[in-house]
Parts: sequence; C-alpha cells; structure tokens
Amino acid sequence: MDDLTQLWPRVLAAIIIGILSGVAGFISRYWIESLLRGKGSDYLSQIKGSWQGTFKQRKGVVKEENITLSLNTKFNVIFGELKYGQRILKCIGYFDKDRYLSLRYRNKADSKLQHGIIILKLNGENDKLSGDFVGVGPVSEKIVRGEIEVSKNA
Repeated sequence: MDDLTQLWPRVLAAIIIGILSGVAGFISRYWIESLLRGKGSDYLSQIKGSWQGTFKQRKGVVKEENITLSLNTKFNVIFGELKYGQRILKCIGYFDKDRYLSLRYRNKADSKLQHGIIILKLNGENDKLSGDFVGVGPVSEKIVRGEIEVSKNA
C-alpha cells in the first residue's frame, strides 16, 4: 500500500504532462501551418462582397449574360446569390486549401429546375474569379456548361 501512495503523484504528473504536450502539439501545428500559409492565403476574407462579370454558356442554350455574384462567409462556408436577368441562384461552397472555390447553386424559386456546380479560381490580386460551371438548365432542362468570369466591385 505504501508503494502505491508513493507512485500516485508520479502517475498523476505523467498524465498531466501527457495531456499538456498533446494540447501544445495541437496548437503549435496550427500556428506553424498559419505561418507557412501566410496572410495572403486568407481567401475567405477576400471573397466577401459583390462581384460583377459575365457567364458564357457553351452547351445547352448558347448565350452570354451579365451576372452579379454576392458572397459572404460564416466560419469556413461561403454563401450568397448569383443574379442574371430575372433569375436568382442560391450558392453555397468553400475553399479547399487553395485558391479554388467550389460553389453549388440552385434556383431560389424551388419550382424551377436549375442546379449545378461552379468551380472558380481566385487570381493572385484577389480581385478576379474565373472558371467553369456545369448544371441543369432551366430552359432546356438538360445539362449545360460554360465559363464564368467576375471582378470584385471596389
């Protein structure tokens, strides 16, 4: 019994040291990662706001339209609306460790068949998004695809 009472403080100290080193490792990993990425990779703060440009549909009903893309963020999620003509699309997506933004979209009017995905690359100056979309078109009700390019409003 005396041996157990003498070991108890050492066992407790070992447990506490193990927990503290795990916490310190976890914190230092994310601190080092943030230093390696640098401030230029804070894409979430750069993406908020209003963007204007065009989309060019290449498959389906071939057309080119002016668009406005309004984006906001909450935690690591990006959400907003894409407007063109009389249509409003709800968007939600994320950055996945790089400059590539993936957005899913759906027509705000649930009765309309229009949904798909947009993949955009944020340029080095953080003021232009360009990429492609693929989805189901509201007019043809077939798969459509094309390009999107938008610039951030000042």
